[in-house]
Amino acid sequence: MTGRRSPGRALEAVARAVTALVGAASTAAGAYGIALWAGLDLSAAWSIHLDRRWYYFAPAQSWWPWALLAAGALALVTGAAILVAYLRPRRARRITLGSSPLGRAAVEPSALCSAVSGEFAAIAGVENASATARASGGGTVITVAVRAAADSDPDEIRRGAAGAADHLAATLGSSAPRLRVLLELSKPQRPPTGQPGRVSG
Repeated sequence: MTGRRSPGRALEAVARAVTALVGAASTAAGAYGIALWAGLDLSAAWSIHLDRRWYYFAPAQSWWPWALLAAGALALVTGAAILVAYLRPRRARRITLGSSPLGRAAVEPSALCSAVSGEFAAIAGVENASATARASGGGTVITVAVRAAADSDPDEIRRGAAGAADHLAATLGSSAPRLRVLLELSKPQRPPTGQPGRVSG
């Protein structure tokens, strides 16, 4: 794994802040609508206590251009960071096994996906398994989509997943990708129903 810092926590904090703002605005709008329906004019009551002069005097202050510049720069940097984090290519890179004066040994993510999907396909009850590799958080995540029979043993699949993760860790060490398993159970087959026949009397 590389030493790049994961932007996940920062993006999660921004997402929570935006969600909180949207939630607060929706709550306030809903409460205001109910108040209007009940015949309460809150705007008239609040306007008595609010000083509206700052609406007109603030743009004339010496700090106003600097406040606009700071707000614009903050919005620009935040938006650019979010776009770069979400829109950058998420293709997994080669995983380096080791290096020497003769060169560097690396393994392709597609080879790891083939090996991992083969291990899952060999588990009892698994009908199909496919794996994909993506870059995430400065490392690599292998997502395995497993389709198993409805009567398969979940513990057997869980042990197979643990074995695949152990094999990756034993082979790649600290460069081993994280493993994510998506399990889908097939629909149980319906018992055959007999065709209605004619009864002659």
